[in-house]
Amino acid sequence: MEPGLIRQIPQSDFTGWNAAVNRLHDLITAQVVRLAENRLGREFGRTPPGPYAFILFGSGGRNERTLWSDQDSALIYQDEDETSRSLFAALSGFIEEGLLIAGYPPCDGKVSAGNPAWCRSLSEWERQLDEWFAERSFASVRHLLIYVDARTVYGRPALLMQLKRLFADRVREDGEITQAMLSNTLRHKAGLGPFGNLLTEPYGSEAGGFDIKNGAYVPMVNAVRWLAVRRGISATSTLERLALLGDELGQDTATKWREAFLSIMRLRAQTPSLVSEEGWRISGGMLSASQLTREVRRELKDAIRTGDQMQKWIRRAGGR
Repeated sequence: MEPGLIRQIPQSDFTGWNAAVNRLHDLITAQVVRLAENRLGREFGRTPPGPYAFILFGSGGRNERTLWSDQDSALIYQDEDETSRSLFAALSGFIEEGLLIAGYPPCDGKVSAGNPAWCRSLSEWERQLDEWFAERSFASVRHLLIYVDARTVYGRPALLMQLKRLFADRVREDGEITQAMLSNTLRHKAGLGPFGNLLTEPYGSEAGGFDIKNGAYVPMVNAVRWLAVRRGISATSTLERLALLGDELGQDTATKWREAFLSIMRLRAQTPSLVSEEGWRISGGMLSASQLTREVRRELKDAIRTGDQMQKWIRRAGGR
């Protein structure tokens, strides 16, 4: 990330800055999808053969992207005949190519609409969700948690909403699935040592830096998401989920968690971007040693202690 862009991140109204950045990402993505539809017309002489939804997962689904973001997406379409399947596969490929041109690198885990596993008809997606619930493997539960953050950015939102209702029904019917989700949720630990010290990188080019994504941001996101799943909350934004969890947490606790999360979000947005081996500009997620001033360290430690309290809260709530 360019130093000038870092300086533009406000200290007081970060929520406004974050909303503007994510709105820009949405506008770019929607325009890429429209251009992909035009290309489908040029190359196949067809418009999309029915309703569909292009959806985002991860930070895109939660409206929490930084300036640099990868592709983390899927496509749901209404019809299941072979013509629809082939045309939507082509459309998804065009979307993926367009997003690459726009500067969005591929998702490392291949969670992308261009991957046939993530481009399916509504009925195929319903069967896939049921399979993930039935399998209950670590990978299947991880996929279910990925789906919790899904948000429609272009197309027919009702298609995703139908899957969300199915998901909520299965959670209510399955008394053990939230326990399986809890194990996955607690995988990432808050990045403080036993003496309250920041767990910084010990070696390499990033020695002395702090992985704010995995050591602070992800544990908070995961804790709030698990509580939202348990309560049947459909909102995808962490801040919206916290607002809706206020009656369970108590307003003082909910406010404390919100302030800590906003602090981590703002610091995460200041991490320098990186250039991957393939030449993609990507979000770094690492605060450099030079950025860890005494003031920043104090702010980080206070916020991460709150993140640790979040994890303890869900352990108690899950009976672990």
